[in-house]
Amino acid sequence: MPSDAPQSDRFDAEQHDAPQQPEVKLLQLPAFRPQRLRYDRAIDQLLGWGAIIVLLGVLMVSSLWTADAGTPSLAIFVLVVIGVFMLNLLSVRTTQEMAEITALIEAAPDVAEHRLTLAMRRRPLQNHVRTTLYHRAALLRHRQQRFDEAAAICTALLAQPLGRAASLRGNLLLTLCHAQLEQQDLSGAYDSIAQLHQASLSLFEQLGLLSLQTRYEVTAGLYDTALQDVASKIERAELMPAPLCGAMHAMLATAAEHAGDEPLASWLSRRAELLLTPEQLDDARAGRNMDGFVIPPGNAAEKSE
Repeated sequence: MPSDAPQSDRFDAEQHDAPQQPEVKLLQLPAFRPQRLRYDRAIDQLLGWGAIIVLLGVLMVSSLWTADAGTPSLAIFVLVVIGVFMLNLLSVRTTQEMAEITALIEAAPDVAEHRLTLAMRRRPLQNHVRTTLYHRAALLRHRQQRFDEAAAICTALLAQPLGRAASLRGNLLLTLCHAQLEQQDLSGAYDSIAQLHQASLSLFEQLGLLSLQTRYEVTAGLYDTALQDVASKIERAELMPAPLCGAMHAMLATAAEHAGDEPLASWLSRRAELLLTPEQLDDARAGRNMDGFVIPPGNAAEKSE
């Protein structure tokens, strides 16, 4: 009598015959163009105002329909109120998703880009919601080290009225400045730093400015300037997350070494070595991606929504 097939062989055959689940293709944002930002804003405004005008027109016509048809007029008024609510529903839904998208930028950039692409396609959105989506797109491109596109998005947003998203201005300038430094655009970085000094910044953004300005001064060879009020800078660096604090010590150590202050350079280097892993220390000494542009949970950028 023939023996039965082994259990494992039958299991493998069943798996082979089972229908394969199709892979979900993640969407990608198109390459940024300033015209696209202006187009999205114009379409949002056109659709929003157009819908409001239509709803108001319906309400006016219904009020003139008949003098004693109170019930139909009330029903139409209720429909108008529901219509106004539906207009805002997309913006409310998008705002609710923003924190999750922000977390995905660091944890899963491809998924964050997919979610951002879907959210960008919604219309109409309120102006501050659309602006916040583009801000997240800038952070995503920065995370992907596509610094030219990150800088272009920040520049385009800063050239537009921010309105209710005005609290994003500081973070946009920080992200722009960091991208400019990554591209060795010292002239652009200088302008961004000057604007940051005129902006209203949160404590975290002030620390980011300190980190960026120090990197600019070290990159530009302004070592004595970087070491001015060094005790206060070190004290403020202690408020930064450990990687940024260590990077700050490493940058100041470089400045002290070039300025000929060996005792200070040695002390700062030892502190940096305590705070950073060897890989982080190499990045900090090379000025790579160690500045305070990343949004921490619950910061001002999130509050804009």
